[in-house]
Amino acid sequence: MKHTLISVLLIANLVTRAQSNPFFVNLPVGPHAVGFNVVTLTDDSRVTKRRYDYFGAKETGNRHRQVQLHLWYPAQRNSSNVAMTYGDYCAAESFSELNGSKDPALKTRLLNDQRATFDRFFGKLTDAHWTKLANSPLLARKAATSLPQRFPLLIGTLRPLSTSVTNELLASNGYVVAMVTTGELSEATPMIRYIQEVQDMQLAISYLQKRGLIDEEKVGTLGFSGSGLTQVLFAMHDKRVGALADIESAIYGEGIMDYLGKSNFYDAKQLHVPFLHIYGKRLGSSDAHFDEFHKKIYSDRYHLLLNYSRLHHWDVATEGRASTTVLHVRGDKEPSLRASFELANRHLLAFFNSVLKQDKSSQTILDSKATLSQYPDSLWTIRHYPGLKPPPNAQQFIKIINDQGIDSALAVARRFLTVDPAAAFLHQNNLNAQAQLLQSQKKPNETIALMNFATEVYPKEAWLWNNLAGMHEDFGDKLAAIRCSEKVLDVLVDFRGAEMSFNERVRRSAQARLQRLKAQ
Repeated sequence: MKHTLISVLLIANLVTRAQSNPFFVNLPVGPHAVGFNVVTLTDDSRVTKRRYDYFGAKETGNRHRQVQLHLWYPAQRNSSNVAMTYGDYCAAESFSELNGSKDPALKTRLLNDQRATFDRFFGKLTDAHWTKLANSPLLARKAATSLPQRFPLLIGTLRPLSTSVTNELLASNGYVVAMVTTGELSEATPMIRYIQEVQDMQLAISYLQKRGLIDEEKVGTLGFSGSGLTQVLFAMHDKRVGALADIESAIYGEGIMDYLGKSNFYDAKQLHVPFLHIYGKRLGSSDAHFDEFHKKIYSDRYHLLLNYSRLHHWDVATEGRASTTVLHVRGDKEPSLRASFELANRHLLAFFNSVLKQDKSSQTILDSKATLSQYPDSLWTIRHYPGLKPPPNAQQFIKIINDQGIDSALAVARRFLTVDPAAAFLHQNNLNAQAQLLQSQKKPNETIALMNFATEVYPKEAWLWNNLAGMHEDFGDKLAAIRCSEKVLDVLVDFRGAEMSFNERVRRSAQARLQRLKAQ
């Protein structure tokens, strides 16, 4: 009992001190101390540099893909570890490992770039203001020892500095937050780069899982601004992902969706996990492709709109938070800007807690604005779009046939034919393959019923009629085989093609079957 009381008091003291940090005032800081580290991973399966460079010189360094992994995690309480500062996060890209800089000149340039960015967004800072900000500590302590247990993982692509407050907040609430970057300019097109970054995240998950840091069954993905795109594809592609969130990523903006949607990994209907889309109302009004949000019909979607009309894109990032809590340079806008940042982060935390931890009180935050009554009601709008149950894949559809019967399976197929006719299991090739599997299992009723459905959905596909004829013949129904073979010829009556074209070969097959069966 004594040890429990001491532990509770330590946690309470930790949370109190964290909430006195200006970056975290009025934010729901969790009970855990936070550690930060940088690890460089090598993917031996991907060679990204040619043996000889543009000038003909042989590459002597490591030619495999190098991925930097920036980690925030629940840590043991140890005040001897130095806290990360705003300036540290400005220059974090220059670290190949946390305790060393691979390029001191790069570190200086990154600091100068971040100061210039702040000046451009929020007004020019004095040297004193910049020094104060750069030296301001956050929660995470460098290379702090991680707690000896597995935590849910939140992963994405690194947006240097911008999500540092958010990442620390999430880690304090019991998440490992991992952001990947190569730290180099990419030569690839955006579509190829997205796929490379998906592979980078998969590499990171493998690394973290092997080291006992994460619970691989509780994985979410998130991102901010231009670094909030790849995780959408990752959630569509990797079946470990259980939740997706983006913050001001302009996914549906003109230009961005035009090339994001061209990725082979993009398919709105392949998003089968809950999705939280956070965006400023004014910026969101220019979305030219927001219909893509509504196409994600198998995702339980939340759309959080931040309504304050003077909200800047970077006000939901660490930069904006610093301008309203450390430096106070935003004038009369400050209260609404601070509240908007807090609302975004409270909903983000509640979303992941609800989905990955099944926390009911967090779900209440998503469901009821009354739980955040300390904020003016006008500052935000949240809408919920319940997702539909996703369609079965081909193997699952066969299982429905075998376990529940062909009539139940066809009822499912007809329902999805209305809701989502492009569902993969309804594709003509898949229906044919499933029928052939049933044929090989000597199930005539199921085989013929499914193939009849296929020809009903695709009545102009002569090859399906021909395969149905062959199945009838295989099961001994001569008249049905003749009837379906004649249907092949009817469908192809006007077709004229090369001798070895697919349809001509189908026609000859049907003709040969008719000749054979009628001669019997």
